[in-house]
Amino acid sequence: MSEKLKIFIEQNKYLVASCVMVLLSAILLYILVSHTHCEHDDWYRRYPFFLGGRAQSILDVFQAAWVHFHIDNARLVCAAWEFFFCSYLDSKTPYNIANSIVFVVFIAANIYLMSYRNSASLDRKQFVWWQTSLFVLLFYFLCPAPAETLCWMCGSIDYLWMTCASLLFLCIYLARKGSANNDRLLMGGVFVLSVYLGISNNFAVVGI
Repeated sequence: MSEKLKIFIEQNKYLVASCVMVLLSAILLYILVSHTHCEHDDWYRRYPFFLGGRAQSILDVFQAAWVHFHIDNARLVCAAWEFFFCSYLDSKTPYNIANSIVFVVFIAANIYLMSYRNSASLDRKQFVWWQTSLFVLLFYFLCPAPAETLCWMCGSIDYLWMTCASLLFLCIYLARKGSANNDRLLMGGVFVLSVYLGISNNFAVVGI
């Protein structure tokens, strides 16, 4: 290990420890998801009856989501992701990886929101470390129905992914709110996420 790396770790030990904990948590989720069987909704998405089999192209994915929108429910974004991962991709591995990445973003968004108005009496890096530790350690025990909301393919896309998008919306909104100038990139991000959430799971937008 180089001297510069040692100095960096020493100066940022709390942030490094937080990142390691989040990474280990994501690996744990990946292992759990890898051993989670497909449920009935996953098989329904895998072989859409109106396509006569699996989706063979991205156009089929959007067509399946559009038909689902008119027949089943209004979760247009969720359905598109579900048909993409369950039907178009002939492997569960890409979903397992994507789900772990979404989980990391979910944790990061939560930590950002919790530390948005950080107490001035605490060192910010240490504060983030304690928040990350408590959140990661308690989340698996307090998360409602983790098998359905974190591991099951359609369930995770419906709930974890859409909740993550809602939290990202709040992160961008707060960053824009605290900005002194008109940042068009942030404003554009808020607009795009507004549309994305508006045609996603209704559950995701109730809090906002």
